[in-house]
Amino acid sequence: EFVSRHELLRHYRAWCADCYNEQVAMGGAVYDLLLWVVLPVKICSRHRRPLNENCPNCQKRIRPTLKYYHPGSCPYCWTFLGAQKSDVTTAAIDDSDYELWVANNIGDLIAASPLAPGAAARQNAINAVNHCCNLLAEGNSHMLARLINIGKSTSREWVTGRAIPPLKALARLSYLTRIPLLKFLTEPDYVLELISKYPVEIEAHRIVGRKLHRENRIARQKVREHM
Repeated sequence: EFVSRHELLRHYRAWCADCYNEQVAMGGAVYDLLLWVVLPVKICSRHRRPLNENCPNCQKRIRPTLKYYHPGSCPYCWTFLGAQKSDVTTAAIDDSDYELWVANNIGDLIAASPLAPGAAARQNAINAVNHCCNLLAEGNSHMLARLINIGKSTSREWVTGRAIPPLKALARLSYLTRIPLLKFLTEPDYVLELISKYPVEIEAHRIVGRKLHRENRIARQKVREHM
């Protein structure tokens, strides 16, 4: 109910070699983090390095459902997956600030999901997207589509409630508005209040003071309310 299943889970396993090394050093069980399964997560927020998807020895990718898989080991050559070099940092990532935001916020969402109410979750996501469309894109779903790099018909389906946005798109809206993803999905009134109080314009990953490019009925109504 929270998000679409489209582009939600990985088709191949991903992991952080430094996390595996820490688990071994602490003498506990070696395990995979649930966060690594989520497709939009590209980076380990703890060690700030890209997640690995290839075995350092045989370079094979590991499917999520294998009979003889053991966390931390390649099921094909049994190489320890923590042996990969850890000299790759966020400098090698196109937008490290964005990727860290996504990883941290999806982690918070996973942690809170067992206690989150599910009845109104779908409508909450739809309402939050509508608030962003109305106040950030001047009510134009096509403009919203350009902001988050999606198709025009797709954004129209989200605004009308015929489809739920995938997690990747919601995380991007969360980042561009700097509204925590958990609040974005559970508190649409908070989204409306924050964007109304601090109107912004999104421009190439940066938030700048917003200027209306054309007449906006919603903006005029906000001015009347404040006056």
